[in-house]
Amino acid sequence: MKEDLKNFLRLSKELTRIRKKITEIQEIVNKPRASDLSVAPTQPKKRGKPEDFTNILAKLIDLQNFYNQRQEFVISEQLRIEKIIAMLSDPIERTIISSKYIDGMSWDDVAEAVSYERSHVFRLHNSAINKIVKFL
Repeated sequence: MKEDLKNFLRLSKELTRIRKKITEIQEIVNKPRASDLSVAPTQPKKRGKPEDFTNILAKLIDLQNFYNQRQEFVISEQLRIEKIIAMLSDPIERTIISSKYIDGMSWDDVAEAVSYERSHVFRLHNSAINKIVKFL
């Protein structure tokens, strides 16, 4: 369970990267110019002939579809994690878990955010993780 929570930040970074790639592909597809196609994925040239524009466009659309599917998966994972955290009834535990795993705060910053000593934050964190494990 802790690994799922730790993956949230990684998923957020991946989502940002995917959205950037989708935007880049949309720009290439919507404004096809010879200079744009030079950054498009291509196969090795066959018999010295450049790849057909429609083949490149089809590959770009396939790549965009792949990124769209990956984006849906990442968003669904983030939603699943957010729902798990929301199951905690104690707002302090929710804040600790969200601050640490969603916002990526350090333990010192988490302790400051909830106005508790760091050692007490660790105890509340462990309690929250145990509750989450029981939910699942």
